[in-house]
Order: sequence, then C-alpha cells, then structure tokens
Amino acid sequence: MSLRRNLWQAFWELIPRPIRNRYILVLLVFFVWMFFFDGANVITQWKLNQSVEKLKRDKEYYQEHLKQAEKDQKDLEEHKGKFAREKYYMKKEGEEVFIFMDEE
Repeated sequence: MSLRRNLWQAFWELIPRPIRNRYILVLLVFFVWMFFFDGANVITQWKLNQSVEKLKRDKEYYQEHLKQAEKDQKDLEEHKGKFAREKYYMKKEGEEVFIFMDEE
C-alpha cells in the first residue's frame, strides 16, 4: 500500500504546481478527451467541414452545368436543323456543308 502511495506522490510531484488544482486537472482531462478521443473531436469536425465545403463547390458546379444544359435543350427544341448541322454535320438534299475548324 505504501509503495502505491509513494508512486502516486511521485507522480503528483511531477505535475506543475498550478495544474495540481483538481478543478484545473479535471478541465485539462476534459479538453484532452474532447480534442482527441471523443467521437466529435476537433480533427473529425475539421474533416467534416472540409467535406461540406467541397460538396457546396460541387453543387455550384453542377447547377451551372444544369443551367447550360437547360439552355442547350431550349435551343435544340427551337432550332433542330441548326443543331443537327452543327453537331452531326447533317445536310439537306442538294445542300453543301462546309466545316471550319477554329485553331486555338
């Protein structure tokens, strides 16, 4: 029993004096637990926040592409012949099609 008490006292003496207060010690243990061991620790929360930000960027990206696709669909419905000529190089009887390639 005395060996156990001596080890505890030796350990207690290693702790800096301001931290020996039991309330500060409990708060310190609580914060260490919350930062590293809890299911909602700081690292997990940071990773989740990064995922949310990436998903928001992806959402904006896909919304822009959705607007462009809706515009293309509306244009297709209004000008089917033009779309067929430009995309698939189709032509009417007796019509010639010239293809100009833009160099970038």
